[in-house]
Amino acid sequence: MEAPHSYEQLVERIPQPTELDPSQIRIERYENAAGEPEWAVYISGTVDFAVADSGEPFDSASNVSNAAGGDGGSFAAVAAAMAEAGISSDNNVSFVGHSQGAGTAARLAASGEYNTQGLLLVGGNTGQIPIPPGIRTVIVEHTDDLVPATGGLQDNAHALLVERHAYENRPLPEGIAVPAHRLPVYSETAQLMDKSSSPELERSLEELLRFGNGSGSATATSYHYEREVP
Repeated sequence: MEAPHSYEQLVERIPQPTELDPSQIRIERYENAAGEPEWAVYISGTVDFAVADSGEPFDSASNVSNAAGGDGGSFAAVAAAMAEAGISSDNNVSFVGHSQGAGTAARLAASGEYNTQGLLLVGGNTGQIPIPPGIRTVIVEHTDDLVPATGGLQDNAHALLVERHAYENRPLPEGIAVPAHRLPVYSETAQLMDKSSSPELERSLEELLRFGNGSGSATATSYHYEREVP
């Protein structure tokens, strides 16, 4: 498939698990001009809000682990998918995540176990996760989304922080809890980012898309993991 060319395309490749397609992780493999593999890893948000005895690794317990600095189920699932895909510590890899996926991506980058080149984190509780300053990082948060606030104050001063009040000039949809947290609403914000004339956004996008340089197409693989419950 073709490499992404915009913030919107990056966000739209984040998995949204359903009963028909429960995949939480998507990994794209590219080859650079030297023929070496480069990778993009897309990570979904919370799938199950259970706090215990859940077979779903993307659950509330993993959210707590991300916030507390531990390696929860979602961290382990993505690490396993990356190992299965053949990603080594020497390979260039970029992460794109929403909600818990953003926190998991930040934890993976902070672990130092991967050669992380870029991060696009949308609607995540990432404020207190110490992302290394040398990693190009774009953090997107809606000011009317409660989830980013659960991560505390945003301490990653080197990151480009993009904020938007998603429902400032339109009515809230009925029957949807925290509508500003939904991935399609963050996709709208990504579209606005693409239309912006901000040189910071343009430079950051260029850096985030480096994994596609030298390759017009990618091989994409989706992964679904379950937690063993005693």
